[in-house]
This record gives sequence, structure tokens and C-alpha cells, in this order.
Amino acid sequence: MPFTANIPYASRYSFTIQKHMEDYSTPDDTFHVKVTDADGNVVTGAQYYVHTIGEGAGETQAMPESGVIGLKADQEIVILDVALGATFKVEEVDEDGSAFTSDEFKDPQYSVQTVDGTTEPSTDPVTVTIEHGDGEKVSYIAHVINAYQ
Repeated sequence: MPFTANIPYASRYSFTIQKHMEDYSTPDDTFHVKVTDADGNVVTGAQYYVHTIGEGAGETQAMPESGVIGLKADQEIVILDVALGATFKVEEVDEDGSAFTSDEFKDPQYSVQTVDGTTEPSTDPVTVTIEHGDGEKVSYIAHVINAYQ
């Protein structure tokens, strides 16, 4: 059964996916990430927005049925009202949801930032479980990093 993010109360948690280039450039290319639960099911019912990092919130929309969301370098996807215990897997893919391929960019690297720090970048897609429960508002951030070939 797919994870459903429709939550009947205001959650203190959000989950953010940020897109970066290793050299801090901001090419005009659109990259795509697929967001699933720990079992690989598309996260249905979730509300999210995409915006440039450091700027105001974008227009809230429902997670697409494919789970694939487009964003550019220095943009982020913010998934709202995430329940404690929710697990997300983030993987960069092509627009159609198939494995990422590019002649221009290297395979992506991933890291995760939590209240405990940031993990070292890895080529393995990240899986994040929202598990911090001290009553503070907490955001978990998955970083997807690309570099030119």
C-alpha cells in the first residue's frame, strides 16, 4: 500500500530536496527527481512546492502520480505536513522516470542534512526517515548534486 501524506493535523515536519551543481553554477537545464516511500511506492496525496533556495514559497500542488518532479539547480522541492516516521527515497531520474542518463552531466551524488549534520555525498539514492521528535520544528534536506562531465 503506498504511503499517503494526507495528514489530518498540522505537522511540525517538512522534507526538502535541494538541487545543486558541484561547481555552484546554475545551468538552465531542468533536472528530475522521483520521490517514493521506502518500498518504492509513489508518495501520493502529498502537497509540495518548488522554489529558488532562499526565496519565498512557490505555488502548492499535489504530488504527481509518477512521483517525478522537475527542478533546476539552486531550486528546492518542499514537501509539506510530513508525519513523524514517514520515509522518503529520492533519486534523480530522466523526465519519464527512467534511470538518469546524460552526456553533459556526471551521475548525481546525494547527501542528507538533518539536525545531526550532513552525510558525506554518495552515488546511492538517499532514503530519509523523519524521526526527530523533541517537539521542535524540524526540516530534513536531501541534497542532489551534479557536475559537468
